[in-house]
Amino acid sequence: MFCGIGPLAVKSAVKRQGLKVVCNDLNPEGIKYCRENIKLNKVGKRVLPYNMDAREFVKFHVAQSNAKEPEIPKDFLKFDHCYMNLPVDAVEFLDAFIGLFRDANPEVWYKDPSDSATLMLPLIHVYGFTFEKEKEAALKYFVERIGKAMNYPQFTEKDVVSFHNIRDVSSTSHMYSTTFRLPWVVAMRDDNQESSPQIIKK
Repeated sequence: MFCGIGPLAVKSAVKRQGLKVVCNDLNPEGIKYCRENIKLNKVGKRVLPYNMDAREFVKFHVAQSNAKEPEIPKDFLKFDHCYMNLPVDAVEFLDAFIGLFRDANPEVWYKDPSDSATLMLPLIHVYGFTFEKEKEAALKYFVERIGKAMNYPQFTEKDVVSFHNIRDVSSTSHMYSTTFRLPWVVAMRDDNQESSPQIIKK
């Protein structure tokens, strides 16, 4: 969602043959050089760059699954991982996932198109800074922050798949990556409705 000049997007495609990547950055200069890096590394058929606001980009991507003639090729439509590598405020962008999959095309996103319980949700990898030096305290900090961003206070440490230190920027600033599966309730929730979403079988 915040690919910059493409260090993660391009490197991933180079290292893993067959991997398909759709990447985005708001800065047109970043995307300009991302395209150059894609060309230099000969991964143009497997890395698609976009220049949009991150929230609008992820909404656009999922909405493409319903387009009659999608701009994003069909074999790129379903994504299994979402990297949010803007450590300053990426966590706050998690609100973009609230209700994101309510109208997603079942043929693309459900294992069984007639059963919304089979929605195949992506792993989210979100980066962030914290002043907490100890890993346990840092995890608690990010769990609370992530739950707040998704308006999902039920989010706990048990929902975290992976949590690791990326680097220490200074003695008081530490960068971590938190990985979790997007909760079904968050993905399908309509915050304009008072009731919680229900699993629907057609």
